[in-house]
Amino acid sequence: MLIFLPILGYFVGFRFRGLTHSILPFMEPLTYILIALTLLPIFIYGFWEDWSVSVGFNPFDLDFVALYLGFWLGYLIGYMQNETDVIYVGVHQIVDRTQDIEPIVRYYNSNGQMCWQPQGFLNICRTLFFGIHHPLQLSGSINRTRRVSMRNQFFKITADTIDLAGMEEHETEVVKCHIHFTVRARKYIPSPNCTDSPYDWIVRAQEYEDVFVEFQEMQVAAAESKAAMQSAMIKGGALIYNALATKTPSNMVMEDLGREFEEDVKAKAKSRSMKRASEEAAAEAGQPQGAADR
Repeated sequence: MLIFLPILGYFVGFRFRGLTHSILPFMEPLTYILIALTLLPIFIYGFWEDWSVSVGFNPFDLDFVALYLGFWLGYLIGYMQNETDVIYVGVHQIVDRTQDIEPIVRYYNSNGQMCWQPQGFLNICRTLFFGIHHPLQLSGSINRTRRVSMRNQFFKITADTIDLAGMEEHETEVVKCHIHFTVRARKYIPSPNCTDSPYDWIVRAQEYEDVFVEFQEMQVAAAESKAAMQSAMIKGGALIYNALATKTPSNMVMEDLGREFEEDVKAKAKSRSMKRASEEAAAEAGQPQGAADR
């Protein structure tokens, strides 16, 4: 039994982690169920001590304690030996100038669909008991990783993160067993390959900075042009209103009116002279005829 139970615990722990997709062993329900089964003999001994003594059962005996320790040691080793597909994703927020790095567990469900497992006791219970899977869209051809290290006053953390340019998450609601669940589908946008070299990264960043500065200058110029146009419209409207209010024509209008009046006077004088000439001609033509009659 001292050899069998550690081996049994090893396979149980290995299998349980594969089912729960949990990073830590005490953040999923199967481990707690196993703890309850392990503590069950102690409760039996506490409620039926006389019966336990009569059958020779004592959970506090050194032999039983050794069996418990052997099983749990094998369980923890098997649990940690099953390396889940834990990946670190580093999402660059260009506008906010931040980079969010987090570990996620990637797996494939029974339909062959790539999914990710949100950590937490309730999230794992939803996946394990109700089959709530969260789809994940992450290109399998992404090989661009970046090693990120962080050190504080106590320890150092190093992770090979997948470089990503953005992340989109969409939530949908499904109903199972008359219970409403939220499915969170994630899509990661890969970083462009133009920043593989640190020098390319610096050059591209400077180019983007120049573009942003030029765009800001264009925005300022457009705002100034709009303000000048509005000011000109207001001034033009004021001038037109003033002219209408005073009813004082401009010099160009007066010149046009004077020219038209002068042409009208000339035309009338010419018409009168032509009429007078025609009357005189008619009078001269009628005088010889009267003399002959006499």
